Amino acid sequence: MTDESLEAAEKSLAERVNALQKVKQRLARGRRDLAKNKRPVALLKKLVADLQTLPSVPEGPDLAQLVDRLSQRQHQLAEGFQRDFRTQLQAAAEGAKLPVRLVNDQFTIGPFVLHVNPDKETSSLEYAKIVAGKDLPLDPAKLVAQANRLAADLLTPPRDLRALATEVEEAVRVVLARQKKSGTDDEWRGELPAVYRELFYIRQGRFSVTAKKSLKEYPVARFMVEIKTLVQSDENLAAARRFRLEPAVIENTKKPNKSVFFPNDLSQGFGEGMYFQALIMFAGG
Repeated sequence: MTDESLEAAEKSLAERVNALQKVKQRLARGRRDLAKNKRPVALLKKLVADLQTLPSVPEGPDLAQLVDRLSQRQHQLAEGFQRDFRTQLQAAAEGAKLPVRLVNDQFTIGPFVLHVNPDKETSSLEYAKIVAGKDLPLDPAKLVAQANRLAADLLTPPRDLRALATEVEEAVRVVLARQKKSGTDDEWRGELPAVYRELFYIRQGRFSVTAKKSLKEYPVARFMVEIKTLVQSDENLAAARRFRLEPAVIENTKKPNKSVFFPNDLSQGFGEGMYFQALIMFAGG
């Protein structure tokens, strides 16, 4: 057993340390006496006799063997934890009607990719390549409950698409104004990261965004869901001012300050998708 191995190694090391400490003390005393340069022959004879009478120093535990046994035990426990955690997670998710899958060697729960950090005993949930929940406990029931809450917060469709379109249009116009750019009568273009920032400000109700305690949460993932829902809606297709997304050029992909990743299916944030770099607002024809 691991506990017995550690206890035996600790006891063996204590005996070795104790024996070495006695040798160290006798050598130090002998060195001090010899430094005085008085009766060196007699002092050396006495030192040799004292060292010969000291108990032999135990070799101590075989550290390589101990490390190997501990490593084996660690792997056994890790495998057991992963097996038990997966079983409990699937049971909890099934009760909450939240699917758990294995996609590309990674577990997903609902619309999220699940990342587990056994060393820190925490987990995180990722949606559309963005961390949606971090430092979550490795408690299957709590993790499933958190995934359900996040899914509801992020994926619930916008209730008023007309109001959303008004906010997005304002955000695009502010982006252009801040950048001292102007659009044509037919087309206005705002980079998505900048549109997100302005829409975030709009959601704060116009008060100072430096008042962090009063800031309303507006995750990038929620912004992505709202924009994609708006762009694909029948209301947008029939509107006088319509929106469309501009695909990102290769050099702008995977850069949060240049583009945003949109999954093809909003219900699967871990699925295939595309990077887009701008939102185009143009007059319908």
